[in-house]
Amino acid sequence: MVAAIGQRLLAYAMLGLGLICWFILGSMIMARLFFRPALPPALYPTLAIEAAPPAVPTIAYLSLRGPRMDAFSAILPDTGR
Repeated sequence: MVAAIGQRLLAYAMLGLGLICWFILGSMIMARLFFRPALPPALYPTLAIEAAPPAVPTIAYLSLRGPRMDAFSAILPDTGR
């Protein structure tokens, strides 16, 4: 949360990086789940990695803009804050 210490430009850069990673990781993981054989049951807990990438840019955006709702924050996933 670099926005809290006054580094807003770095915070926006991290927001962009988080969104890019979310799209790349999400696409790769979903493609693997849809087009490859099913995961063994022992690896089901590793699917929790799908929850982290969307949460990072959401938290970054909310720390930059505050808790008020706008069009962009409406499309980001809810983090339970």
